[in-house]
Amino acid sequence: MLGDAGVEGPIGDLLKRKRTLYRRRLSRGIGIPRGAVRLLRELHELQPLAIVSGAARVEIREALRRAGVEGLFRRIVSAESVRRGKPDPEGYRLAMRRLGLDASSCVAIEDSPGGIRAARAAGIAVIGIASSFAPATLRRAGAARVVPELRALRARDLQAPPDGGAPAAAPFRSRNGGRSPGHDRSRRPPG
Repeated sequence: MLGDAGVEGPIGDLLKRKRTLYRRRLSRGIGIPRGAVRLLRELHELQPLAIVSGAARVEIREALRRAGVEGLFRRIVSAESVRRGKPDPEGYRLAMRRLGLDASSCVAIEDSPGGIRAARAAGIAVIGIASSFAPATLRRAGAARVVPELRALRARDLQAPPDGGAPAAAPFRSRNGGRSPGHDRSRRPPG
């Protein structure tokens, strides 16, 4: 975001380095979470989809192209689209405006506390994916439901009820005291 605005100095250098590393990683192939393509195709048939991300538009488009899902999203809100990134709700509000939807007809899928806070501040129900943070951390941030991984979701799980309540996905209960497999990443900065 700042690098695209011509920011120089340490922050601009960090952003350029991050983009270089990301492109290098993309060139080796991108790991798509199991079930993601299936879920996206199911959802695309039912409703308009948008991406709200703190990544650069070029990075998002390249990842979508490599995953074979670039045509499934009607709108992309990237770092260049907003002045304030997550946990500010600006990105989600912009996506809703561009899609012509209100929060009661939207559900966000997020894997970080900052993303969950952003969607909730925009009035959107959130399903948390416990791939990077402990389920309890995602619930504390405001996720209505938490699942262990993306492949646990089906399109019907993401349909927001007319009363604005929580989406239908069953809550994730782990056997290790609410921690993600391996370790608790709840101290990681929001993103």
